[in-house]
Amino acid sequence: MSLQALDDFFDIDEDKLAEKVNLYEAKLLYSEDVKEIIEERYLKEVSEKAYEGFHILEKNGYPMNRKEAKRILKKLFELRGLKEYSKILDEEDDSKNGYEKDYDSQLAEYRVCEY
Repeated sequence: MSLQALDDFFDIDEDKLAEKVNLYEAKLLYSEDVKEIIEERYLKEVSEKAYEGFHILEKNGYPMNRKEAKRILKKLFELRGLKEYSKILDEEDDSKNGYEKDYDSQLAEYRVCEY
C-alpha cells in the first residue's frame, strides 16, 4: 500500500485528469500547510511505511536490509523522473526499525538483475 501511496505522489496530475482517487491530492486538499511541507512530510511517511513492508520481508527470510530497501526506493524515484526527491531518503537514519542482519553477501546470490 505504501508503494501505491508513493505512486499517487508521482501520478497526481495523471490521476486528476483521469478523475481517479489520489491520496497525495487528498493530503494537499485537506491540509493548511504549504505544499512543500506537505510534500516532504508525505514522502517521509510513505517511505517509512515502505521500509516497514521491506522489514517484514527481511523478518521472513528474504535477504533485504534497510540499505537495500533504500536503494530500491531511490531507483523508483529515479525511474519516475523524480530523482531530486531521493534526498529525503538520504536524510534519514538507516539504523531505525531493526534491520539487524546484514545480508549483503546473500543479496549477491539472490539478485536476478542490478537495480
